[in-house]
Amino acid sequence: MTVWIVDYDLPQNSSRRRLYRRIQAWLRDHAGAGQTDWSTQSVVITDSKEFAEFVYAQASQLGHAHMYKAEKIK
Repeated sequence: MTVWIVDYDLPQNSSRRRLYRRIQAWLRDHAGAGQTDWSTQSVVITDSKEFAEFVYAQASQLGHAHMYKAEKIK
């Protein structure tokens, strides 16, 4: 199974809240768009490429971000 990992580094200002609000709105609008896990270390792991690309694009506008494609072994 393919998973998408997005890690980001945002400034300690309102940019983080802005990103989290945008993510919450996307998830609300795309209910059932796949499995998504969160980390307190600014990492999103999801099986939805569309969601990963959205988070990457939004985070890149506000700070630095990386997107990875991985194969889940177990």
